[in-house]
Amino acid sequence: MLKLPKRDEVVKGDKWSVEKIFSTDTLFEENLNYVKKNVENLSSLKDMDIDETTLPKIVDSMVEIGREVNKIFIYAHMKHDENRGDSHYSGYFSQAQSLSSQFGEVLSFFRPSLLSLDEDKLNSILKNESLSFYKQYLEEIIRFKPHTLSEKEELLLASVSESLGGASNIFGFLNNADLKFKPVLTDEGEKLLSHGNYILFLEDDNREIRKQAFMNVMGVYKSFENTFSSIIDSHIKGDRFFAKSRGFNSTIEASLFDDNVPLSVYNSLIEAVNESLPILHDYYQLRKEILNIDELHLYDVYKPLSSGSPKRYSYDEAIELVLEALKPLGDDYIKTLKKGLDSGWIDRYENEGKRSGAYSTGCYDTEPYILMNFNGSLNDVFTLAHEIGHSMHTYYSKTNQPPLYHEYKIFVAEVASIFNENLLKEHLLKNAKTDEERFVILNRYLENFRTTMFRQVMFAEFEKWIHSQSENGIPLTPAVLEDGYYKLNKKYFGDSVSVDKEIEMEWARIPHFYYNFYVYKYAIGFATSAALAKKVLSSEKGVLDRYINFLSSGGSDYPISILQKAGVDLTTPQPVLNALSLFKETLEEFKKLVK
Repeated sequence: MLKLPKRDEVVKGDKWSVEKIFSTDTLFEENLNYVKKNVENLSSLKDMDIDETTLPKIVDSMVEIGREVNKIFIYAHMKHDENRGDSHYSGYFSQAQSLSSQFGEVLSFFRPSLLSLDEDKLNSILKNESLSFYKQYLEEIIRFKPHTLSEKEELLLASVSESLGGASNIFGFLNNADLKFKPVLTDEGEKLLSHGNYILFLEDDNREIRKQAFMNVMGVYKSFENTFSSIIDSHIKGDRFFAKSRGFNSTIEASLFDDNVPLSVYNSLIEAVNESLPILHDYYQLRKEILNIDELHLYDVYKPLSSGSPKRYSYDEAIELVLEALKPLGDDYIKTLKKGLDSGWIDRYENEGKRSGAYSTGCYDTEPYILMNFNGSLNDVFTLAHEIGHSMHTYYSKTNQPPLYHEYKIFVAEVASIFNENLLKEHLLKNAKTDEERFVILNRYLENFRTTMFRQVMFAEFEKWIHSQSENGIPLTPAVLEDGYYKLNKKYFGDSVSVDKEIEMEWARIPHFYYNFYVYKYAIGFATSAALAKKVLSSEKGVLDRYINFLSSGGSDYPISILQKAGVDLTTPQPVLNALSLFKETLEEFKKLVK
């Protein structure tokens, strides 16, 4: 099939129930106009003096209108992602972004006004028992005092946030709507190549097909190298502007400060993974031997190592498998998940113009929705478990926390998702009936480890490097970006792999580089979730309750503190080191199955 179905050709049961947010576009537009007026009316709050009496009214009003803004934004971005080529919903998304920026502008007075209070008045508010509900929220703002500007300056930053944040949108349109790949020529004829099925082609038994797909994709990005380099350069300059304006020494410092995470966590992660690269190189050498090829190229590294055709799963089979795997999380978790799945949480399959990849989204007043591009591979089953982890984390947080504290930090966001992948892996291993089945599952886990731990840390190292280059006044030209990325690939893949020059363009297709130091959180999440999954599966008394409490914590405390309560201390490098040891142990077990 050379054409994907159009959005209106997808059957209703395969789509998410976005109509639960707004049943019609007319209703969305009416709410958009209504919320715009509410946001404008919030400006009257700035005339209030902040004290013990007025503070609850101000904060509660901001939260209430914020919920309305979030509903508008979630609907618009979901409809936009259904088909990035639909200008009608692109317009909605643009309006939603403008509304969010306007909301930020109107509220820009609050932090500087609060922080301008004298020490005695501020302490009086914090110690007031009747305001104890707001204490964590207020302490978080006070922590930002050295990086909070005057009211006038905050308003200026808020007003330019939309324009300086435009690079990410430009990347999204170019990458998802405008970029087209040539079909892949197979024995059955031409087959469509898209973001959604690219990895499937890289997993194909036919090496020529793998090479075609790889060269095709990288070639297309190469043809836009000047555009992509300009976009990422513009994005980082905007990020630098905000970091510098707020008095941070670097963009990475600004990003980590938001989660209250010390820079040592980021740096020690990269150091630990770099020290363990010989183990990864050993895995590539084994892969080369199993595939029985003279040179292992980058289009060979996703090829499953088991002989025969990879098992395919229907969507319903995948759901059933994931539900079984997650049973250790208790009846309430499974019952809630089933109800959600039956009520339209998931948008299942790829269609023309649909955003690539997978994600979970939602807010306090919507379902925790999931976008998928399910193709039936084992990877897709794991992706399903992963996104369900996000959505259930969101569900438990919004169910157990008030609106003010329901949002959890991005730092902990990947823990619940990768935790679910660990449970799925253990379930599959436990029920494997043959060595071949174990071989497939362990191969998948090693690959998951490679892509989530090693690959994401390579991305994190690259991201740190490009921000550093920019901060040192070095323009991010195509030559600079491509040379730096190629050298990093050489280091991570080692001598066992022939690192194809074309990989120098891969950075251009990674959307996470526009999320400002997000990728390292995948690796941190992997290490943390491995530790938590081991604890839960041990059936140790109280462990499951602690894990559910973690899911239910939202933003009621700082991320590292929340994880410490769950049983993992990230102020030490031990969780990361333990995870890397697990990779080595799994590789040794895998070697015993190689015949």
